[in-house]
Amino acid sequence: MNFKRELVGFVIAMTITPVEKGVADLKKDNAYMYIKNRILDREWDIGSAINVNEICQVLNMSRTPVLEAISRLEREGFLSIIPQVGAFVRRPTSSELFERLLMRGSLEALMVEWAARKIEKTQLDMIDAVLGRMEEPGISIVDYANLNRDFHRIIHEASGLSYIQGLVEEHWDFFEYAAALDKVFKEHRMARSLLEHRMIFHSLKDGNSTLAKQLMEQHVVRVAYLVKEESG
Repeated sequence: MNFKRELVGFVIAMTITPVEKGVADLKKDNAYMYIKNRILDREWDIGSAINVNEICQVLNMSRTPVLEAISRLEREGFLSIIPQVGAFVRRPTSSELFERLLMRGSLEALMVEWAARKIEKTQLDMIDAVLGRMEEPGISIVDYANLNRDFHRIIHEASGLSYIQGLVEEHWDFFEYAAALDKVFKEHRMARSLLEHRMIFHSLKDGNSTLAKQLMEQHVVRVAYLVKEESG
């Protein structure tokens, strides 16, 4: 289980929802995170049926919040629902992933533009530290991918645009679920990725919001076309 993802999901959910959220909504969110994390961690294979009764027993809740969570995950593209049959883990299409990455590129470009105007030194230091770890020789693909997400997440938080950050996190989860990260982060591609990250970092450090926006969108869109090419 990816504890960091569960923690970030919880923090974002608390940021974009009212403090006085009812018990019913909290149960629905718990069911949503329970199902989603098992899909993202590959505990359930493509085509696996979602056992609603089992989830109700594990989480000690009724069917209603579980069914609402399943409906939400269908809208997000993780599940398919066949009426009178059940819900199943679905295989995303390459075109769907491509379009989601294009959308993410636009949203991240907006966030880095805002971040460049208000980012604090402590956040710049955090980004620099993350980049230093990404540049370590022999880093694994999994570690690189996690640090890559940390790099972007610090920028998202610096922007102060919490609602948009929630949307991007959703698209990012989908990307990690649907894309072959071993192909996206091949060694020669890591070098290109690192160079782009450093350029984005320096634009943030200089407070150049226009350049930061341009670099970020180019960075994410490049990945979109890379994934499209790999999907063939």
